Amino acid sequence: MQSEPAPATRPTTETLVDDPAGRPRVVLLPGRHKRVKSGHPWAYSNEIVLDPATKSLAPGSTVAVSSDSGESLGV
Repeated sequence: MQSEPAPATRPTTETLVDDPAGRPRVVLLPGRHKRVKSGHPWAYSNEIVLDPATKSLAPGSTVAVSSDSGESLGV
């Protein structure tokens, strides 16, 4: 008895919705916001508060970045 081949599967296209209110927040250490605030495109790991929540983020995650005083600096 011959089995039938499995039906062809189509790749699924998931639409990911970015919810700004649901983004994890990464906080910069005191005094380390100046470079990011002036337009530098990233923050270095030695400028970020590395609490357990921040350490558990997947690489490449979209996050909201803020200064230690709570000022929003970007995404």
